[in-house]
Amino acid sequence: MSRQKYRIGDLFVFKLEDGSDRNGFGRVVGLDKPSILVELYEPMDINNIQITDAVKVLFTVWCTDTGITRGIWRIVGNFAIPTDHSPPKFYKSQALTDKFFLIDGQETVEITKEQIGDAQPYGIFGHGAVRIKYEHDLSKK
Repeated sequence: MSRQKYRIGDLFVFKLEDGSDRNGFGRVVGLDKPSILVELYEPMDINNIQITDAVKVLFTVWCTDTGITRGIWRIVGNFAIPTDHSPPKFYKSQALTDKFFLIDGQETVEITKEQIGDAQPYGIFGHGAVRIKYEHDLSKK
């Protein structure tokens, strides 16, 4: 099996394992190979895919590119990233010190737990963990 190539803006689809017939959708919005920054969207009609401001982003996460390169995530189109697009802020914590840090691009600053706000958990997910988080977030809706 040949490796699937990808680029910024590629929209991909993946099968959910939640017992439904829905698919998950995401788009590559950042590269730091072999890691990619992906936005994950609510399920949509695969025959009428459109990425507009009305499409809700469930979450954004750094992950390995294995889902795409191995063909587990199938590329179904490419939608340009707006020039004013900016990645979300992430947070991480140190278990031994109970300190929290906000990561905003290349800058990291110490914060309190209360200052996390809408920042997303920091880390690099595998493709399976992305699917599990996606299914979990959908189940909360």
